[in-house]
Amino acid sequence: MLLARIFRSGQQQQVYTLASQACSPKILFVQPHFQSILILTGSFGHGHNTAAYNLETAFRNALGSESAVAVVDFFQDAYPWSNGLLRKGYGLAINQLPRLWQFIYGQADREGGPKLVPVKTFGRQLRRCFDKHQPTVVVSTFPIFPLLIEECYPDSAARPFSAATMITDAISINAIWCQGHSDLLFVTDNWSKEIVMKQGIPEERIRAHGFPLSSPIESSSLKELPSANPRILYLPTTTTGHVKATLAELLPWCQTHKASLTIVLGSHEKRLSFVVRTATDGLEKVTVYGWRKDVSNLMHEHHLTLTKAGGATVSETLGAQCPTLLNYVVPGQEEGNAELLKRSDCGRRINNSSELPTALSEILVNDQAAVWHRYRANLKAMNRAEASENIVRDILKL
Repeated sequence: MLLARIFRSGQQQQVYTLASQACSPKILFVQPHFQSILILTGSFGHGHNTAAYNLETAFRNALGSESAVAVVDFFQDAYPWSNGLLRKGYGLAINQLPRLWQFIYGQADREGGPKLVPVKTFGRQLRRCFDKHQPTVVVSTFPIFPLLIEECYPDSAARPFSAATMITDAISINAIWCQGHSDLLFVTDNWSKEIVMKQGIPEERIRAHGFPLSSPIESSSLKELPSANPRILYLPTTTTGHVKATLAELLPWCQTHKASLTIVLGSHEKRLSFVVRTATDGLEKVTVYGWRKDVSNLMHEHHLTLTKAGGATVSETLGAQCPTLLNYVVPGQEEGNAELLKRSDCGRRINNSSELPTALSEILVNDQAAVWHRYRANLKAMNRAEASENIVRDILKL
C-alpha cells in the first residue's frame, strides 16, 4: 500500500492531524515525525515546473516544518550544459518547427522511452539524487521519471519510497507518462483518466483532481459584465512575429470596445518587452507587467485569458474560472489541452490572428456576452480550485 511505504518501519510513529493552515483546512493526513518529499521536474515547457512548485507549496502547507520538501530539476542538476542546449532546441522546435516537434512527440508515443532516452545513464544519475535526498515520497511532474525509477528499482516493492506521477498534459497524453511504475497517477480530468486506463493503468491507481494550482485564489472584484467593460488578460509566449500579429488585431479591438487589457510577459520579458511596450505605448486602459507570481489571481480578475495552449496555463484558467481563447497550439503535445476546453465548453481556439476580433466579439460582446456567461457557468461547475490539496491528501493518505 502507498501509505505503508510512506512510513519507514520502526522509525516513525503515525500521528493523525488536521492541517490548520488557512490554505488547506480540509486536509486530513497522517503526519510522521519526519518525511522527505522529493519532487522531480524538467524545464521543457512551463507546465512541469509550475506543477512541481505548486505541489511543493501544498506539501509545505500540509506538513509544516516537520518535513523536508525539495523540487529538483533533474536535467539541470545532472547535465547543466547539455540541458541548456536541449531547452533551446525544444523552444525552437515548438515555435519555429512545430511539425518536426509533432513527429518527435509521435515517435515518443509509439516507440516509448527506452528506445529514445538513455535510461541506464539517466538511471544512474537519478540514483545519486535519491541517495542525496533520501526521500520517503517521490513525485514526478515530467514523463520519463517513473521509467527511470523502475530502472533504479526493478522491484517496486523493494523501493524505499512511494512514487506518484502528476501528468501535466490533458487528453493527448504521451505513452511515456504511463511507463515504469507509480503508486498513483494524477490527471487533469476524467477524459484523461480514460486515456491512461487504455495504457494499462488500473483505475484504482488514477485520480482526476485537476492540475495543481498555486495558493488559493482571492475573492474576485470582477463586477462589470464583459459586454459593458471587457477585461482581457494576454499571456504572450509565442514567437515575436506571432505576438506582433496578435497585437495588430487585439489592440484596435480593445480601443474600439473600450476594453481593459493586461499583458504579462513573464519569463519572456527580455525577448518581448520592446515589441509589446512599443506597440502599447500611449494607449489607454493597457497595463504591461514583467514577471508576476499571482497570474492565477489575475485570471480570476479578467473576463478572458488569451494565451497559447500550454498545459499549465490552460489548467490555471480552469481553476481561476476564466474563459480562455487559445491563439496557438503546439501540434500533438497541446492538442489535448485545446480539446479539454472544447469538451468542457469553457473556451475555444483560433487558427490565425485574423480570426481574433471576431472571436472576441462572439465571446465578450454579442447577445450581451451570452457565450461568456455559458463558459463561466461551466467553469464554476467544474470547481478545480482545490486540486493541489486533493493531490497532496491522496499521496499522504491513500
